Amino acid sequence: MKILISCLSFRNYTGSELYFFELADALTNQGHEVHIYSRFTGTPLTTKCKDIIFDTKEDLLTQTFDKVIFSHGSVLWDDIKNAKTQEFVNVLHSEVLDLEKPVIDNKINRYIGIRPSIIESVDVKCDLIYNPFDFNRFNDQKCIKNKNIKSESSSQYITHRYNGRSAVNMNQ
Repeated sequence: MKILISCLSFRNYTGSELYFFELADALTNQGHEVHIYSRFTGTPLTTKCKDIIFDTKEDLLTQTFDKVIFSHGSVLWDDIKNAKTQEFVNVLHSEVLDLEKPVIDNKINRYIGIRPSIIESVDVKCDLIYNPFDFNRFNDQKCIKNKNIKSESSSQYITHRYNGRSAVNMNQ
């Protein structure tokens, strides 16, 4: 399939940028032709992309896609709404940011929320698909435990580092 992924920014290891990076990588590994349209692109994400095509706004009008998957529709919808596609999918990453509100348009075939609270907050039929969790990267064998620090409530906070990234977990 020829798939266009669109998000506002595609440059840092944050929220929806990382979500779409992982999605693009997985789709490419499955043999799909993946295109990305974003108003803001840059390193480090763009340097980590293999076999992914970055399109301009003008490129979108000269191609036909099997599917367009997008977020940040309140900003990007005008850029992508005229793309030729069989299906538009609006992915919602937050229930509190106006940037993440669903685009209400009869061209959109499917809405996806990444957690139940998002589904409950919107007035459109929205499917729940949780963010994937990569157990090959995030697991006990690759976890380096740092010094335990006890809080006043005697809970333990343990900082784990996974492949150079940190995450704090609270164990009781």
